[in-house]
Parts: sequence; structure tokens; C-alpha cells
Amino acid sequence: DKGDERVLVAWAIGKPRDIQVTSKHPMSGPVRLINTTNAERGQVSSDQSWACHDDHCSASISLSDFPRIIRLSR
Repeated sequence: DKGDERVLVAWAIGKPRDIQVTSKHPMSGPVRLINTTNAERGQVSSDQSWACHDDHCSASISLSDFPRIIRLSR
């Protein structure tokens, strides 16, 4: 049972770009995601880490033409 697990699926059309992702849940450490370019690796820790301020946490994520499934809850 995954309960309140939240994910975001995002990708870039055309050229790669960075986006800012925000979560209202307290997050710490590296951003956990599935990069569908290498989906067989499953969920991995990215090079980006969460930064928390007040009531939200955010991180910069690099996108390409392959979807990334980004975990937004613990």
C-alpha cells in the first residue's frame, strides 16, 4: 500500500531544460526519481538535493525527452 505517495512525471520537448519542483511535504536528502532512459535501474537518488524553506521544499531537476518520475513524498 503506497498510501499518500505523490509523484510527478515530467519531460522536456525539444532541448533539455531545468525546472523547479516544489513539495509541501517535508523532504530531505537527494531527490529520488526514476529516469525512464534507464528504467531498469528503478528509483535512484539524483545529484540534486531538496532545499526546505518555511512550509515547502524545492529542488531543481534536469529534464530531457525521456520522462522522469519524481517522488514528492517520503
